[in-house]
Amino acid sequence: MSKKLELKETAQRIFSENGYHLTSIQQLAKETGMSKGAFYNHFDSKEQLFTELIKDHHAAIFTYHNDSSDHTSHKQLLQKQIETELGLAHKNRSFLLTVFKEFPSKKGNDMTELMEKFRTDLLRMHKQLLEAAYGDAIDLLACDLTVILEGMMKEYMGLIIFYDLKISTVDVSKFIISSLDALVAARQHLQPILKESSLFNTEKLHEPLDHEVLEKLFSELVIAVNSLNIPDDQIKKYQDAVRKLQELEKTDEADPYLVEALLHYLKQEQELRSIIDQLEKMIF
Repeated sequence: MSKKLELKETAQRIFSENGYHLTSIQQLAKETGMSKGAFYNHFDSKEQLFTELIKDHHAAIFTYHNDSSDHTSHKQLLQKQIETELGLAHKNRSFLLTVFKEFPSKKGNDMTELMEKFRTDLLRMHKQLLEAAYGDAIDLLACDLTVILEGMMKEYMGLIIFYDLKISTVDVSKFIISSLDALVAARQHLQPILKESSLFNTEKLHEPLDHEVLEKLFSELVIAVNSLNIPDDQIKKYQDAVRKLQELEKTDEADPYLVEALLHYLKQEQELRSIIDQLEKMIF
C-alpha cells in the first residue's frame, strides 16, 4: 500500500471518529507514521485531503455503472446501481455523517458547490439508467420518475446514515424497482409534471423554498416554546436557544457542535421534538 493511500485510509477513520474540525494535520501524520512535513508531499492542506476522500466516495458510486458487464440487463443494472449506492452509504456511514454535520449546505461554500455538482451528476446518471431500463414507455415521465427514484433513495440513505438503520440493500433495491414498475405500468393514468429544464436547473427554485421552510419552522418553534406549560425562566432559556440557532443558521461558518448542542437542548421538551427533527434535517 502506498503511503498516500495509507494516509487517506487513516484520515477517513480519524475524521469519522473525531470530526473534521477537531482533527489536526499533525495527528493525521502521526497516526500514519510520517512527519508533518511529509504530509505536505501528498496534500497541500487538510481540506484538500478531506475533499479527495469525498471525491473517492462519489467515484465509487459510479464504478459499477462504468464497469458493468454487457450481459447485464438494463433493469438489472439499475437495481444493482441502487444496491451499490445504498451499500456505500452503509460502509462509509460514519464519514458521511461527519460530512453532513460539519459542512451544512450554504450557498457559495466550496463544499456545497462540490456536493451540488455530485448531486447533478448522480441525477443525470439515474435518469439515463431509468431511460435504458424502461425505454420509450417512460419518454414523457422520465424526469418525474427520476425525482421519485431520488426521493426514495434519499430517504433510505437518511435512515442509514443518520439513524444507523441496518437494512438489506438487496431488499430495498428490489422494492424500489417494484415501485417503479408499478408506476410505469400505470403511466397512462399519470400526467407528466417535470421537463428536462426543470430537473437540471433547480438552483433558483431551491433557495427561496429552503429559506421559506426554515422561516416557517422557526416561527412554529417560537410559538411552541411560548406555549409550553413550564416556568417562565425556563421558557426564557429556550427562547434564547432558538434565537441563537437562528443566528447560527444565517452564518457560513457556524460551529456544528454548538448547533447540535442547541438542538439537543431544545429536544428535552417532548412538545418541541417534531419541529426540531425537521429543523435538524434542513440545517444538517
